[in-house]
Amino acid sequence: NKLEIDPTQLLIGAAIGGMTVYLLRKDIESIVHKIRDKTGQLFGDQLEDKDRTYFASRSQEIKIRDSPTKLGRGNIVHKRIVQLELPLRIDCLPTSVQASFPYESITPYARQLNSDDLRRLLKLPEDIEIPSDFNEFVDCSSSPNGVCHTTRSLVLSNSHAGTHADQPHHFYKSPSTQRFPEKCYRGIALVLDLTRVIRKCRKNENAQSIPGKIMKAYLNQAQEAYQRVFSEAHKTSYVKLSLFHYKRVLLRTRSKPLDEQATPTMKFPYLSTEAMDELLNAFPSLLLLGVDTMSVDAPDAAPIAEHNHGKLFSKKVAILENLRLEELPRSINVGIINTLWNPLQDFDDSRGCMVQFFPY
Repeated sequence: NKLEIDPTQLLIGAAIGGMTVYLLRKDIESIVHKIRDKTGQLFGDQLEDKDRTYFASRSQEIKIRDSPTKLGRGNIVHKRIVQLELPLRIDCLPTSVQASFPYESITPYARQLNSDDLRRLLKLPEDIEIPSDFNEFVDCSSSPNGVCHTTRSLVLSNSHAGTHADQPHHFYKSPSTQRFPEKCYRGIALVLDLTRVIRKCRKNENAQSIPGKIMKAYLNQAQEAYQRVFSEAHKTSYVKLSLFHYKRVLLRTRSKPLDEQATPTMKFPYLSTEAMDELLNAFPSLLLLGVDTMSVDAPDAAPIAEHNHGKLFSKKVAILENLRLEELPRSINVGIINTLWNPLQDFDDSRGCMVQFFPY
């Protein structure tokens, strides 16, 4: 109560971060049973039972003290508390012009159509009648005393507009119902900030591609920074922590918010195939790679199955594209990612989605 921290959030944060937290025995008894409920609300039914009990299993590290005088502030790392009530939206809407490749006939961004747009799109002759009340509200009320307005809409889009998860059918010819497992898209995630690396590449080589040697050097520096930050947080000179045990990695390449209505461009940063090899070697347990660009490949890469898309699939790594990560601090970030699917943008080659990020 003195710390004004929700005990349930504190316990989950401790379980995730592997901290030693001192709580009163009566508090432990009253909140341990809530862990499953909290994680269930966060992840839904898609979380496997063995993962659902992950937080509870880590609670063994919590030390119980009977005396309230022994409850010390120094035993709690406040930055490691997961803010369950305040997630960040890190997805782009399908209506974002910038989040779609500039091929109007193939990859249009989502927008409403009127009858003239539909006639032009389908190349219909003028003598064919088309309803003209698209995107106009009508009164459906059966009572003269009130209204019930509804709008019939017609939307043009494509399966890769906005934030989406590439599926194997996107880059392999053979039809397949195979999809990446749901566990890839939900769980603890690491966010790496590549903005400085990209500026260095553009300055030295005036290129969008990140070479393998630069990526390798960055990962080594990131590991050192990661250990230094958490060593300071735990007040010890030696902490056995590795950046590379994370199973979900998100790459931030933008330092400014995306102008969603700007003219789409094919110029965006990407990992070279050598840099992708360095990333996959560094994270041997990787399940998900997310990027804040339109593709994990170069815009002119073809066929993509022989480039980064294929490399990731060979390691069974799922892909999220068109994320928005610029609201996060300019540093290494850790939190929980939760992906919610859009049923109107669910196809064999891609699944449109909304993505939440719960920062530590």
